[in-house]
Amino acid sequence: MLPNPTLDKLQTLRLHGMIKSLGDQHATPDINDLSFDERFGLMVDRELTEREDARLTTRLKAARLRHNACLEDIDYRGRGLIQITGRANYAACGEALGLDLLKHPELLERPEHAAMSAGWFWHRAGLNTFADKSDFLTITKRINGGTNGLADRQALYERALKTLP
Repeated sequence: MLPNPTLDKLQTLRLHGMIKSLGDQHATPDINDLSFDERFGLMVDRELTEREDARLTTRLKAARLRHNACLEDIDYRGRGLIQITGRANYAACGEALGLDLLKHPELLERPEHAAMSAGWFWHRAGLNTFADKSDFLTITKRINGGTNGLADRQALYERALKTLP
């Protein structure tokens, strides 16, 4: 078995597929018949498969959240600081930001685009009017469509107000 520091490094890098592949290789008696390149190739293949499976699982969960889930909308799950969802919102946000979010929805996972998409949503929903009135409840409903997590959000807001000058 590999020394713990190597496993720790793989764990730190979140290479869980490689860790599983190494375990499988150590449990296989004829593994030494394979070259290093072949064994390493097996590890890389396992890592790629694990990541693709995780990505598909995430997409399927996002699709199940909708009553009328459509395979075409799977890529347009919530992304950005204010979770932009749905094909129409991705199209409108992308047009406003000058990004092709329909072809590259993952761009909203980048910090700079995640922040800009939140600003776009805030402006489009007219939330400054409610923020000026400290109408936290209406802002929450406009962003989330409901009040799930309102108490936690309100507590964070109060804490932020105490921190800001």
